[in-house]
Amino acid sequence: MFKKISLIVIFIIIMLIAFSGSVMSQVEHPQYVIVEKFENIEIRQYSKMVIASSEVEGSRAESISQGFKLVANYIFGENNQKEKISMTAPVMQQSKSSENDWTISFVMPSDYSFAKLPSPNDAKVKLTELSSKKMIAIRFSGSTNEENLQKHREILEEFIKNKEYKTRGNIIYAFYNPPWTLPFMKHNEIMSELE
Repeated sequence: MFKKISLIVIFIIIMLIAFSGSVMSQVEHPQYVIVEKFENIEIRQYSKMVIASSEVEGSRAESISQGFKLVANYIFGENNQKEKISMTAPVMQQSKSSENDWTISFVMPSDYSFAKLPSPNDAKVKLTELSSKKMIAIRFSGSTNEENLQKHREILEEFIKNKEYKTRGNIIYAFYNPPWTLPFMKHNEIMSELE
């Protein structure tokens, strides 16, 4: 009897965690139009957007945690107007010159123009307006560990090579769910800008 109750309690906890991850990922996403689709790979035309970002050093896992805190503090009210800004998805991570040099970014809600956004209190947080651009993205679920990211990065890079597409800049990792979301429910992407 005790074993049966324990299993029911564990099942309820798992379902609550899964549900909370799903609900919390139902936030505004960047606007884009799908130009072409090849199974889980899409070519997208993104509208212009404003991002809040921070540059951090360290391993990929360390830097996303540090960068997330800096940018999250900005949207939670650490700005010159003490204004709370809605959370969006995804959290984006892009390497710069090396694998220990990263930029972590949030896209600002679409009802904010660059001029309308409050200024960050922390000089490590920068606001940037990005023009419309074409991106290629692969979507996948599962853990955000190095093995899963590398596997899907290689699939995307092989696809780009076979199609003879030209890209610019370093790839971008995009994570749409809270860390406690069950791996099979996660929405992850790897993207690259097309010339």
